[in-house]
Amino acid sequence: MRLFNNIVFYIFLLVIMLKVSVTFNLFDNALSVVLPLVFIVVYFFFIIFLPKRKFDFESVSQGVLISFLILSNFILIPVLQILLFDNLVDGLGRSSNSYMFVISSLCISWFLIGIVLSHIREISSLSIYGILFSLAFSVYLMSTSFIGNPFVDYYYLSSLRSDDLKVHHLLLTEPLTFIIFLSLSIFYNTKIKWLFLFLFLFLFLSLGGRTAFFCAILTILIYEFVISGTLSFFSKILFSASIIIIFFTIFNISDNMFFDKIFFKGGLDSDESAQARIDLLLDFSEGFFQQFVIGYPNFLIEKNNDLGSYSHNILSIFQFYGFTLFAVTIYAIYYITKMIFRYKIYHRKNALDVFGVLMFVYATLSLLTGKALLFGPFWFVLGFLLFRIKILIKEDNYV
Repeated sequence: MRLFNNIVFYIFLLVIMLKVSVTFNLFDNALSVVLPLVFIVVYFFFIIFLPKRKFDFESVSQGVLISFLILSNFILIPVLQILLFDNLVDGLGRSSNSYMFVISSLCISWFLIGIVLSHIREISSLSIYGILFSLAFSVYLMSTSFIGNPFVDYYYLSSLRSDDLKVHHLLLTEPLTFIIFLSLSIFYNTKIKWLFLFLFLFLFLSLGGRTAFFCAILTILIYEFVISGTLSFFSKILFSASIIIIFFTIFNISDNMFFDKIFFKGGLDSDESAQARIDLLLDFSEGFFQQFVIGYPNFLIEKNNDLGSYSHNILSIFQFYGFTLFAVTIYAIYYITKMIFRYKIYHRKNALDVFGVLMFVYATLSLLTGKALLFGPFWFVLGFLLFRIKILIKEDNYV
């Protein structure tokens, strides 16, 4: 089983790194989009290798039932939409039926690989080498786009391409999220924790995504507050603030356009991205009743001729899949949060458990504030923790 675990971890890292390499014109973007579908195949191999146990309904945990409901909705809703709705095409040539198929396939893929990795007891030495190599290579790639400042210059990266792909921070930040959090988790309970925390915040700042950067900061603050005493927590805050001030002073980035964008220097009124998100949020109320039962992606085409004009938050689940999946997702967040606190999982020192808790806080905050339905880290960590919690409870003899 150890060999299988290492193979799975390296397949996971390979998919992540190939998606990272797209940003730097090292790999084909079209292929990278469908790469996570490999995780479905990995999951079925995992089922084959998993020790067989006699099935009984009493052994089915609440987490398993939630997982069943999530996967069922991802499979059944697109089928019902194909039967009941017209297949409309938006201004970019995307049909509503194929778009739903892609969304469901990718969300299922991330969810299933989360389930597989949840059964690994701990990160092996071989896997740690793979994670650190991935981190080092990613930092190197990022540094090649630093043009006079420590920010990834996406305009420069777009200019290097021969295709029509416009490189943006979402393309790079999402896959790198896994590498950054895994690396931090490995060293979170060691003497060099603060070095990796500094690197963690530096990378999220360099990537240039506001939602990612601020949610990363909040994630660390929340986690540190939970695991620390009040006095210890505020002393860490003071120390961290001093380091950040020194960093900004050394790099003198206060007048940098990337820095200005992240911190809304021109105000919300002058920020096109923020205004667009507000407009999309207003559209949600208009399509509410049409989308309630099983979602209605055609509304986005009828309203804006663009399947990408959904709310950039958790409401996007409602728009595409309706109330049921939306409600199950909200309950899954509540259930995982409750179990983390009930069994004090945040105190566990295992790097995979630290990773799970940190990633859950980050992905949930991101989905609530600025990410949407196709945010892979969220579905990954849901699959991971819905099964990991069950394993940890049994392992610690709570039940």
